[in-house]
Amino acid sequence: MDGRRRPEWPLGRDPLALEASTPGVFVAGDARHGSTKRVAGAVGEGAMATALVHRRLAELDGISPVKGAPPTSQLDRAARVR
Repeated sequence: MDGRRRPEWPLGRDPLALEASTPGVFVAGDARHGSTKRVAGAVGEGAMATALVHRRLAELDGISPVKGAPPTSQLDRAARVR
């Protein structure tokens, strides 16, 4: 993927970092396109995916993101660096 929203994306927002083509499904490590197959990177991506899952669940419930969770923009930047 090139970071752009695909035409078939069903939501009115861009996909979150590590979010697959199915909303609410997050991928990390070897499952992610372009993975460098490093254990430490996969662990970090897994931690980031956990925070994004909490954010998506809060979005579905119509509540604010989890207190203390980094802003989505910060998580998006971190995913693009990898």
